[in-house]
Amino acid sequence: AILTIDNLQKRGFSMVNRCILCKKESKSVDHLLMHCSFSKEGWWLILNLFGVAWSMPRTTKELLSCWEGIRVRKDKNQLWRAAPLCILWCLWMERNKRLFEEK
Repeated sequence: AILTIDNLQKRGFSMVNRCILCKKESKSVDHLLMHCSFSKEGWWLILNLFGVAWSMPRTTKELLSCWEGIRVRKDKNQLWRAAPLCILWCLWMERNKRLFEEK
């Protein structure tokens, strides 16, 4: 399991459960990587660049599964396939930067 605040709380740690990116909602993996207002901006930017209309799934696992089914122009296919991994990586790195470097 990814050690987000909700998962640490399940292991008995006492922590405030608030998203470090939006400072609003309780933090879960799916909120952090998909539903947080900060995260959504990154997803919508990429989707708009590819001209894809999208309804955000509930979970990260569903997102990755659905992503595979979307077809884009052949010359953009490699970028499309890499995009979700890049977005997820960037979001996780931003989370770590804010959490551990207090920025």
